[in-house]
Amino acid sequence: MRRGSLLRLVILLGALVSPAVATADPGSLPELPELPELPVTSVVLSNGLRVLLAPDPLATLTSVRVSYDVGAADDPNGLRGLAQLTEHLVAGQTKHIVRVLRLLAASGASDLNATTTLDQTSYFETLPPERLETALWVESERMGYAAEVVTEARVVSERAVVHNEERERRHDAVLGAAWAFSQHQLFPEWHPYSTAADDDADFDLIHASDVQAFVSTWYSPRNAVLAVAGRFDRERALALVRRYFESLPSPEPPARPTLRSSSTEGARLVVSANAVQDAMVIEWRTPSFGTHDDASLDLAATILSLRLQRSLVATHLATRVSARQASNRESSVFRVTATCAPGKAPSVLLKSIQATVDGMARDITSADVERARVQWRRRRLSSLETVEGRTSVLVSNARLGDGGGPRSSWGLARYENLTESEVGQGVATWLRPERRVATTTLVDHRAPLRGRLVRREGALP
Repeated sequence: MRRGSLLRLVILLGALVSPAVATADPGSLPELPELPELPVTSVVLSNGLRVLLAPDPLATLTSVRVSYDVGAADDPNGLRGLAQLTEHLVAGQTKHIVRVLRLLAASGASDLNATTTLDQTSYFETLPPERLETALWVESERMGYAAEVVTEARVVSERAVVHNEERERRHDAVLGAAWAFSQHQLFPEWHPYSTAADDDADFDLIHASDVQAFVSTWYSPRNAVLAVAGRFDRERALALVRRYFESLPSPEPPARPTLRSSSTEGARLVVSANAVQDAMVIEWRTPSFGTHDDASLDLAATILSLRLQRSLVATHLATRVSARQASNRESSVFRVTATCAPGKAPSVLLKSIQATVDGMARDITSADVERARVQWRRRRLSSLETVEGRTSVLVSNARLGDGGGPRSSWGLARYENLTESEVGQGVATWLRPERRVATTTLVDHRAPLRGRLVRREGALP
């Protein structure tokens, strides 16, 4: 049986038992699925580029990803949207490749895209193994030879594209503006995560010289991770990486200013929108990605999701509920989202959600934590099912300082030894009612689809 088929079987079996694990037999614990034995080699080139290679002779495709340690939070004041616009321009053309996307498509590329988050900008593609060299050439061109072909005409042309993306995401989407309302409450106005949520980007103020300076500053080998996963020969791939990347200049990226300590002033926000059902979103600022409590709260979110299903959905207070931790470099956000059942008031959901959170902090068990570990491992196995997913995991692990090895933990090692007391303490410390930002969304068919902030109140009644 191929490894891919085996992974699918493991995930399918896990899916069949996982939803009922905690209800059918509280005394039983699911088995921890085994991780695939896919050794990861970590190499740092002379110019500082970190390279992660995960060959799999049973794979049929090869995936390449380059991730830069820069994102929307690094947009300069007055130029919000620069990281996103830069991503578009770099993706499309370099000094020696006029139409990058057409070249990759002609090479059989799939999963072909680029993304910009708060902290990261990534470019990736999946190709037939014999086209690995093409992908590496493209990414070296983007890294070393994209800035000089950014012209004013290209910037003006691409503005329409990114304006349209913003319109779809912020203006034409249900509750598209709600994220900005809560981000501005979670973070002080000087915080880069607050400014990244500003309602309207400054695309029309960005010029070619701004993009060129941004690329020269941040798109350095020393500020990037290159991951290759799938079917390829390790030694040949490393030789190609050295050929295409090692000669690129690598200036040291600037040190980011140390952000002064700040805390969230809890609040209740009321938003009206032309939505279908009333809803409630509760958010807390939590520790940054890679810290001890960040890992504890990852497990806590998994445990809380199950408990909220019992306390809200099973009692017909909500039709849908979930909890997750969004982890970022400067600060993470723990988020609970619930859709009100017909006739149920959001205030009732808020009270029930906080009661469930407080109860979990007191009575979390080792069995709860073990089940959460199993769920995390199953999710990771699902990510590793595709070679593109593997490169994404490799890049994320690199941010944690995980260089792989003969038996890579694929980023799961930080969950393995957490105890119920540590997870419970993380919940008690960070998910307190006075620290939460609770956003109530009320259906109003006269309100804009994207939502409108109606009022702001104190965190507690």
